[in-house]
Amino acid sequence: MACSTCADFSSPRQIRLPADLTAVILSLQAAVAQNRLTVLPAYSATITAPAFSTLAAEGPWHEIIQNTFRCSGCGQKYILSADTYHGGGSLDATDGV
Repeated sequence: MACSTCADFSSPRQIRLPADLTAVILSLQAAVAQNRLTVLPAYSATITAPAFSTLAAEGPWHEIIQNTFRCSGCGQKYILSADTYHGGGSLDATDGV
C-alpha cells in the first residue's frame, strides 16, 4: 500500500509509446533524486537490462528495461518493465522481488 511518499506511483502506468516510457523514466529519476525511491539491484539472472543510473530518458534504450525501486517511506516496491523493441510495458507496484 502506498504512502504519501510514493502515492504518485500507486496507480499502474501502462507504457504503449516511447513518450510514455520517457515520462515514466523522468518521474522515476526525479523520485530517486529526491530520495523518495531507492533503486534496487536487478533480481533476474535471466534478463540482461541496463542499470537505472545509465538509462537515458529520451533513449536510445536497451531492448529490455527492467528496474525495481523501493519507497523510502513505506517500503512498497515498484517495477519498471518495458520491451522497447516489441512495445509495451508498465510501472506497477509489486509484492515480489
